[in-house]
Amino acid sequence: MKHLSFVLFLIGFWATSRAQEFNAQVEVVHPSLQTTVEDIFESLESSITNFLNGTRFTEDEFEIDEKIELSVVLNITSMNQTNFSGDIQVAAVRPIYDHDYSSPMFRIKDDEVSFTFEQNAQIQYVEGTFTDNLSSILSFYALLALGIDYDSFEEMGGTSHFNKALQVANAAQSGGSGWAPSDKERDNRYWLIFQMLDERFKNLRKTFYTYHRDGLDQFTTDSEAARAIILTSLESLTKVHENSPNSYLLQIFMESKRQEIINIFSKATTTEKKKLYQIMGVIDIANVSKYKTQLEN
Repeated sequence: MKHLSFVLFLIGFWATSRAQEFNAQVEVVHPSLQTTVEDIFESLESSITNFLNGTRFTEDEFEIDEKIELSVVLNITSMNQTNFSGDIQVAAVRPIYDHDYSSPMFRIKDDEVSFTFEQNAQIQYVEGTFTDNLSSILSFYALLALGIDYDSFEEMGGTSHFNKALQVANAAQSGGSGWAPSDKERDNRYWLIFQMLDERFKNLRKTFYTYHRDGLDQFTTDSEAARAIILTSLESLTKVHENSPNSYLLQIFMESKRQEIINIFSKATTTEKKKLYQIMGVIDIANVSKYKTQLEN
């Protein structure tokens, strides 16, 4: 009987370990706070790590090497007993086929983070339900990462995950700042997911697929053809800019991809580089000089 129980435990553990989608690295910091109470921050870091790596957000099975690499840095700037506020930086990368390189999918710094947390508390995700602000923020970015990852493997493949992220945002409207359409300008969580599902940004979502699946994933096979596809995919973003100039979503894409794009075109032809400058003169005009400086030296 003991052997049977042990076998069932192993089966359950194996199924659980395959189910979750993330390999998240979490760091909780508080450089501006003068405090000797470290236990609460260690507990918070542990709870976030367990939540992201232990919660099942999809019905899909993920092998160990398929899990999404997620980086989370939570910077606590103020606290009062169980009330915390600060900012969070979230980043995700995607492995490139037949290469040891991982491509940055997004990097976001969210300054509107406030929540309550009690030491050793478990964070839980209940789909369609607002539990607390911390679980909502973490769930939102987890679902965003899933949607972008799925978009990069199948054209518009992340829609269901983006819809779930929108549910989180809608349910959390009264949970704190960063969720409402009226908060600040259009650079919060609400507008991020709204734009992701907006028809005007369809070309950007399609770019996630062509840029990665048809471009980067084919780079080791035929770098010239792959670079041409990437250039075409970037050109399609000019339509996104025309429809919504200086949009939050396009800013996030360029901040995440700028250095990678420069590296991709380091061995491009003069004609390709000129075309790239023209495109960036539309969608990333403030940084055109960075492209020229690094690609012409």
